[in-house]
Amino acid sequence: MPNGEGTRSPASYAQRSMWAAAQRHRGAALNVMILPWRVRGPLNRGVLESALADLCARHPTLRARLALVDGQLVQLVETAGPVTMAVSVPQTDTAESGLPAAIEQLRELGRQPMDLATGPLVKIQLLQLATDDHILCFFVHHAMCDGWSGQVLVRDLAAFYESRAQGYEAAMPPLTEQYADFAAAQFRTFDSGGYAVEIEYWRKELADIPLPMALPTLAPRKGNRDLRCLSPTHHEPAPVLDAIRGYARSRRVTAFSVLLASLSVLLHERTGAEDLLIGVSTINRWHHNSLQFVGCATNLLPARIRLHGDMDFGELCKQVSATLRRLLAYGRIPLELVLRETPLSKIPGPVMSVWCQSREAAPATRVDSAGLSLTPFLIERAALLTELEVDMLESPEGLACEFAHRPALFEDSLIRSLMAGYGAIIRAVPSEPAWLVQDLCRKSQPRRQSKPHGP
Repeated sequence: MPNGEGTRSPASYAQRSMWAAAQRHRGAALNVMILPWRVRGPLNRGVLESALADLCARHPTLRARLALVDGQLVQLVETAGPVTMAVSVPQTDTAESGLPAAIEQLRELGRQPMDLATGPLVKIQLLQLATDDHILCFFVHHAMCDGWSGQVLVRDLAAFYESRAQGYEAAMPPLTEQYADFAAAQFRTFDSGGYAVEIEYWRKELADIPLPMALPTLAPRKGNRDLRCLSPTHHEPAPVLDAIRGYARSRRVTAFSVLLASLSVLLHERTGAEDLLIGVSTINRWHHNSLQFVGCATNLLPARIRLHGDMDFGELCKQVSATLRRLLAYGRIPLELVLRETPLSKIPGPVMSVWCQSREAAPATRVDSAGLSLTPFLIERAALLTELEVDMLESPEGLACEFAHRPALFEDSLIRSLMAGYGAIIRAVPSEPAWLVQDLCRKSQPRRQSKPHGP
């Protein structure tokens, strides 16, 4: 794909963190993003390869890798060149019968580690299910991409494909900011003291922080290097999601505030912790220009949530909402600086064992002139650095809650119990205006089979 070294720039804080993680966990398929789209319509492979070359030329991170140069970690961007993609044709009778095998093939490819130093950090696979039905999948290292970038990728690819299909080069507006600019701005801000307000806030917010909550594990956490991941999903239908949204409006908070408060109740019930630190992902793109580039801008920040059994759940939702607003207000600072400049630096091991994020399902992208539609779907990742990550996806079909976890640490029965307990809480919340936390805790407890009576 690339064609020789082009430019170099300092690696971002996030890239430095991922480089360090990769050195600690060599051989693990850590931070490999799997971005698949179902492509329906008369796909022209030659046009697609030309459009992919245009896409990689527009976004330097798709041609980049990381390297140590004179003791400094830098991002090396290679010059643009032709793009080739691997193509395979599953041997099945119909597209639908071939879909499970195709997905398993993509899962297997996603289990292959990516070397940040040697690359490539982007691989593209096309699977033909039928003459007018394909799967296009990007495997991209998270150091070069994030969730928001996936939307940018498919939008720009569709524009380039449409132009190439009509026989001309796309007149895309030039990008006024690239990921290298974003990273450089972070370093300038820190060096000039521009994060002073954020650092002061996080020092106060994280003062007297307790040890991380601890769910019961199969094996000792310390030294456990098995990062393999499973991602079972709990589904709630559209009426439940609508009820949660209605409850949120009645409390003047967001639906995510209610969902995160519900997760806090579940974790409180299972661990006994009354002072929780949950990692919350933000897109971390603060102006229009930053919304257009492909790169790892996303930021994970600690949401500190305090609760107890006698607390009104509505008040907990308001507390969580206020916490999230402050998190965004002071969220420009990279997590790596929060970890370094606050009391979190004194906590041994991972400081946030549970992460959480919420997003809405992206719609299909259409190339009307070519008769194509590209519909995204999910394939579970192969490895996970934290212990538990709860990803909430809102769609017209309802709410999908993915409980990604490391099976080396947690029994399957525990994860099933967490999923069932969480479902019980979010179904119960809208049904009663004045729940106490302890009442919702009881709702979430696993059902115990009654012992049979004697004769």
